[in-house]
Amino acid sequence: MNIFDTVLGVIAPHSCIGCGNEGVVLCRECAAEKLPFIKVDICFLCGKPSAHFKVCTKCATSGTPQHVWVVAEYKELAKELIATFKFEYARGAAVIVARHMDNMLPYFAEPPVLVFVPTVPAHIRERGFDHAALLAKELARIRIWHYEPVLARQNKKQQHGATKIARIAQIKGAFRVKNDQVVAGKHVLLLDDVTTTGATLLECTKMLKKAGAARVDAVVFARTPEK
Repeated sequence: MNIFDTVLGVIAPHSCIGCGNEGVVLCRECAAEKLPFIKVDICFLCGKPSAHFKVCTKCATSGTPQHVWVVAEYKELAKELIATFKFEYARGAAVIVARHMDNMLPYFAEPPVLVFVPTVPAHIRERGFDHAALLAKELARIRIWHYEPVLARQNKKQQHGATKIARIAQIKGAFRVKNDQVVAGKHVLLLDDVTTTGATLLECTKMLKKAGAARVDAVVFARTPEK
């Protein structure tokens, strides 16, 4: 957190969304007991069990990430935590979300290039920050990595509330890699807060591989449960 967040925490401290105790957006006790954690390693696309969160053979193509680690289901307290983070401007939630991402990720002998999915510009202007960039910054701090803002959005379409078919259509061509040299020949770890259809992660993966990334994995905090 920056100085602004620290001062704001003193003037108007957050209350835990799980128990109401003052001082933090989500206390460690409520996180451990109430977050709807993913209990079995799954394929992020079909939701079926898959060791080490590897994209299963049925879903895998040349354009899919190799692994997508998922912390929780996007419901109940996990959904409320993300909403508090993004819509109530609780930037301190980035520390909590990033910590759980860190707990989910394996050890990498060679640090990957950490890349985040950039937020729609209108949302950044509205909130005053890019929540995905904050998550990447916090995860990089925890792991002592570098994160790279190498992805850029090329359109302003918002996917919230769109159908699966609409999401897939909207996201095509939505991203570009600003500097191929940052990812060329590298292992890239793509970060986002929530995945619904997987369309965003697939499109970003496609662009990263087109830029020369040798391997792309991803980590997300939550996955929308199948209806």
